[in-house]
Amino acid sequence: YVCTSISNTDFPINLGEKYILKNIAGNGNKMNVFLRYKGQVVQTIALGIDDGDSIELTPLFECDEIYTPVSDRYIITRLTSEDKLYFNKEVTYNFDINAGSTFTIPFNFDKNNYYKVSNIGNNFFNFSLPNQLVTTGINIGESVIFKASESSNTFSSYFAETSQMGLKIEFEDVKCVPTNILYKADFSLGVLPPLIINATPSAVESNGIHINDISNDIIINKYYSLADRTINYLVKFGNEGIAEFRSNTKDTILYFDFTKGSFKINSLEEISVPNFIKGGWYEISITRHYQDTIIKVVNIQYGAITSHTYTNNGTGGVGKGAIGEAINVGMQHDLYSFGLAEAGEYWVKKIYVSANVVNTNLIIYGDSITEPDNYYPTTIFSSSWTQLLIDNSKLNIICSGRGGTTINEVLSRIPNELPFLRPKYTMVTIGTNGSNTYENLTMLINYILSVGSIPILNNIPCNESDTQIGVNTVIQSVRDAIGIDGAKFDIATSLNMDGLKVDSSKMWWENYSDTYNVYHHPNSRGAAAMFAQLMIDVPYIFN
Repeated sequence: YVCTSISNTDFPINLGEKYILKNIAGNGNKMNVFLRYKGQVVQTIALGIDDGDSIELTPLFECDEIYTPVSDRYIITRLTSEDKLYFNKEVTYNFDINAGSTFTIPFNFDKNNYYKVSNIGNNFFNFSLPNQLVTTGINIGESVIFKASESSNTFSSYFAETSQMGLKIEFEDVKCVPTNILYKADFSLGVLPPLIINATPSAVESNGIHINDISNDIIINKYYSLADRTINYLVKFGNEGIAEFRSNTKDTILYFDFTKGSFKINSLEEISVPNFIKGGWYEISITRHYQDTIIKVVNIQYGAITSHTYTNNGTGGVGKGAIGEAINVGMQHDLYSFGLAEAGEYWVKKIYVSANVVNTNLIIYGDSITEPDNYYPTTIFSSSWTQLLIDNSKLNIICSGRGGTTINEVLSRIPNELPFLRPKYTMVTIGTNGSNTYENLTMLINYILSVGSIPILNNIPCNESDTQIGVNTVIQSVRDAIGIDGAKFDIATSLNMDGLKVDSSKMWWENYSDTYNVYHHPNSRGAAAMFAQLMIDVPYIFN
């Protein structure tokens, strides 16, 4: 909408929605922008927008007018609905009040979260957090949206007389509604969003975070292990250089050469992007789908798509137990990060991380037993126990295994996944690498219960060192104490079906030397036995 002034009758400016305003006066002057309500300024948007520059605005107070003190000309654009602030939970409180009261509520305003406070009482009131003046007045029936600058469970309000105060607080709570969106960040707002660490960008600009130095290493401080997930980057490339979009462990690195317009994973096949536009905007998506890593490059201007799939191939066992040759694509462990491999510059404007399974019914947590993607040969990957379950259950299932980890890492990553997807069931198979205790297992199960999911705690399979015996004793004690189910994978993988000695014919042979052989990763025969054990011990997950 092109205009010199604007009111809600021209172009509705709605609370909580996001807009882009661009100065197109063409006179070289800076523009000041305010929001007004009934002629009074309620929010300062910007002081001094250069001619040709843009600013993002979100009305945090009820307003009926965008106000510029001089006759400027600008374009106002409403962003898409996915950028709108939304609230999916509400609480209400009523208080008998006295003038100048401070109130404590059984609720916490969290720093950097947005809240909508509505006056449902019988008197005008103002509203402040301990160190933040939110508004000087909310009329009866009116609302205010604000971003908390501190965490607090108290607020202050002033009244001219004793009366009844009614307060409705609405806020976003990802624990309430299942979503496959795990994380999103918008760098075009001029500041680094929360959870961005180790960041040394040259600048954070309207085009996004500016990467122009090899030392730039931007990390999203969220640990994921979902085996079916995608990260999307909205990127503007410069004229030359090589960008890296990688895992922080660098097991998977996407090199994007924007000098010649091509990409590759690790040292694998290089793929050209036809009609690549230097300086253009692109969406780069990196999808992990178990053994597959799928790269998709979308030209934002023309919609042209270049896509390629790289498939990880494991060798099953090690040494004399190996089958075929490894193809190392990686599993995208553990945090996402990006930077430069060779000198150049580019901008990252937005990032989205999402799970690729919608309406998830079951998440499977664990270590390498639950991540056969990394060591199974591709030709027989469908015979792994996780894939047998996914292919034969009527539930929507996603795995979150991470090789080499313990319950400590599960406790670290589960808050980044489980409360978003909110499955009916959460299955855990953990302990082969040690660290289980009665206390931390109980903590994990109680966390799963707290988000409304039904926990399933499995025994770990047998191994060559017999350590499963002690581990499974603790697991059984936790199951008994809390009253939950679990599959006895030790029975399924033991020589005499008693959970004591490993049946090596059901495990990959990991031959590290003539004197050191490991048998603790189930092969196809072991996977079939574990799958059968699931049907015996937890048959309801198939329906």
